[in-house]
Amino acid sequence: MNHNEYTASLFVHEDGTLAVHGGDIRGLVIEVDNVAELREELLRVAPELLRSNHGLSDEEIAQASIRLVFHDTEAHVASPDSKPHTAVRPRLLWEDDPRITACA
Repeated sequence: MNHNEYTASLFVHEDGTLAVHGGDIRGLVIEVDNVAELREELLRVAPELLRSNHGLSDEEIAQASIRLVFHDTEAHVASPDSKPHTAVRPRLLWEDDPRITACA
């Protein structure tokens, strides 16, 4: 079995809403109000997109992971002299593990 990792961009807007789009999963566009909703929507939508747009089997989907890469929306409007915020932010991996999910 191959372990497939897919990435998607996570944006946090000024009003606090979260948006996920772009990246490796064709057709993935989600906008939600909080992290719990984000997790729920990713788990609902991603398997169908991986199946229909990438041709993955159920077994391959079960072995796949999604890496969300944080992008600060302010970095897109920063002045040319300033360093973008995304350059100093860590990448977050979402582990689907009960010990970790409870903290999210």
